[in-house]
Amino acid sequence: MSNAVSLIADTTIPEQLQMTQWAGLSEMLEVFNASSAGAIRLTSTPAMLATKPGSHYETLRYKTISSLDNRADVATDGDIDTLKLETNSGASVLQTRSLGPVEVSDDFSDRSLGSNATVASNLGNQFAQAQLQALRNNVIAIAAAAGTTAYSAAHYTDNTPGSATGARVPFTAAIAEAMMQDMADARQNMKLWVMPSLIFSNLITANLAFTALDTVAGSILNDGQRYQFMGLPILVVDAPVLIGSTPTSSYYTKYGVLLLGDNAVSADIVSEKPVETDRNIVANSPTTIVRGQYTVNYNSTGAKFRIAVGATGINPTDAVLITAANWITDGDDHREFPLVYNLVNSIA
Repeated sequence: MSNAVSLIADTTIPEQLQMTQWAGLSEMLEVFNASSAGAIRLTSTPAMLATKPGSHYETLRYKTISSLDNRADVATDGDIDTLKLETNSGASVLQTRSLGPVEVSDDFSDRSLGSNATVASNLGNQFAQAQLQALRNNVIAIAAAAGTTAYSAAHYTDNTPGSATGARVPFTAAIAEAMMQDMADARQNMKLWVMPSLIFSNLITANLAFTALDTVAGSILNDGQRYQFMGLPILVVDAPVLIGSTPTSSYYTKYGVLLLGDNAVSADIVSEKPVETDRNIVANSPTTIVRGQYTVNYNSTGAKFRIAVGATGINPTDAVLITAANWITDGDDHREFPLVYNLVNSIA
């Protein structure tokens, strides 16, 4: 009778690596989700993907019933017209991602004055951090893409000047209020500002200089523990889509600012394969190759991924995921889309 044991002679211990990865990722996601006030939701729930096969998930949305409340005509015989509760189906999108492969030679732990266990734990932590960053950057890019196209007339504004036509337009309280007004009477549903560090610095430096830091237009800005603006917390994150790398201007670099409501965008890890290892024993120093793979479901409330022949394909690339034209309206009223996207300039 033989026992199943880990191959601890290798540089990495797969079980420990994945345990560290999942524990680390769970903790990181909890911290991130708490900071995002529920507006951005990142989760990892490995599940049986076979229960929802295919490249996309159909998402269920109850349609808003129009003329639901009416005057009762008590002086007229006959039945009142019956209204219907209906649903509409949008689409989220699945993407399979790879962790690694990473090569680690057997003598690496000796040369780094570590052990097999510490090497495995370090790699597990790096896997978790890489997952968090990938999910965060993609979901924010999806928010910007959806904000550019879904209800774009009501929820998207490019405040920046055209080529050589005016001065920079930095993020101000006036622009923030305009973003709030884009939600009309649903502004109370908004939960979070998302902006890059440069715009956050501009906000503090230019808009709040020589003023009391406890209120702005009567709203709490700094409660002593975290910054708030117009009563909402600020998530400062230099996601590529927000920091001027895309989009860019021929005149001044553009930066993105997002105003998000409950569950505006989400990324859920719905399936994750066990970490696998392979051996290369003919190398000068025998090497362990480590690889992970997982599948993510991306969703945007009030928008849906465009499932059209030739537009997406199976397992879309990051570039396809964040293409604005691939996210279209999924709602009856613009207030059902808890997302506003604006472009601004830096101060200098």
